[in-house]
Amino acid sequence: GNFDPRLEPIRDKVLAGQRLSLDDGAVLYDTPDIWGVLDLAKLVRDRMHPGVAYYNINRHLNYSNV
Repeated sequence: GNFDPRLEPIRDKVLAGQRLSLDDGAVLYDTPDIWGVLDLAKLVRDRMHPGVAYYNINRHLNYSNV
């Protein structure tokens, strides 16, 4: 696929349980590899809360029709 090689050192940090840097956050924000970011997020979620995931969807509806 379109694996972003910039995610590899971040993956290593995630697997080692290390804190990510501000630069790592910028890479996660800028990468077009959304599936790679989702995989990294799943690794963290599975380690912190195995088998549990919650999702929240916020919708703000404007009823004024203006």
